[in-house]
Amino acid sequence: MGTSSIYKGPKKTILLPDDYSEDNDLNDVSNFPSDEEANEQPQEKPYVTWQSAKSGVTKSVGSDSRAVRHAMSSYTKALGGHRNAAKQSVQARKTTAGIISFFSGTPSEVKHRLESEGISFEGKTTIEIFFEIRDLLAPIPNTLENSYVNKAVTDTISELLEDANLEAEQIVNLLNQTLLEKLVCGTVKNYIYQKFISQVTAGTLKKDNSITDIHRFEKNAKSWIESIVNSVIPKMLHNGANPRNIDNKVKAIYEGCYKIMENFK
Repeated sequence: MGTSSIYKGPKKTILLPDDYSEDNDLNDVSNFPSDEEANEQPQEKPYVTWQSAKSGVTKSVGSDSRAVRHAMSSYTKALGGHRNAAKQSVQARKTTAGIISFFSGTPSEVKHRLESEGISFEGKTTIEIFFEIRDLLAPIPNTLENSYVNKAVTDTISELLEDANLEAEQIVNLLNQTLLEKLVCGTVKNYIYQKFISQVTAGTLKKDNSITDIHRFEKNAKSWIESIVNSVIPKMLHNGANPRNIDNKVKAIYEGCYKIMENFK
């Protein structure tokens, strides 16, 4: 059995457009209003209709990746823009904040937190432990929004286990900053992707769309979202998380990801 980390670092961001430039203020969570302040601000109205957003998806299936980017931008605008998209992601932000709370700190601190929630490490396989972590983090899928988050966490744990080939007693060595990044990146990526696919493809894909074209569209969309997430999240988690600003940090993560999607051309 190997003892290397299950996380090999974010993949190099090669898919972002040539004209993309990082918004440096994404790291500064003080630039983002609190929930109370946001509630006092007038809500942005969608400036792309759902009909237009879905039409863009229909046209992008079978087209090149630039058309997929345009469809993703129209979708975000149909949500009311990046701030509204992030604000609507209530359960996703709550779950992401929980991940940061549980998995920030030293391996022994993380292990203690998990044990205090009833997760025992002794005598269990890596798979058993990680799926207990999944049960701890994922909400019950009793609403559509909760189902997106539940699947996002489940898919993230499954992706982790593709690399985890360790004895259960060695798992404590994995409870580190790289695991935190992997859990947050995976959850945000899978949530945004699942919600996007569910909301814009329902009733839009036609019988004449080939399975190959649909799969290519889904692969392109997931690749773009993964690139966005890997360009935003690791640098925001680099300095750790103060319990007092976790909510603002998480809001900044979702707004930052949706902002890049919104600005795609």
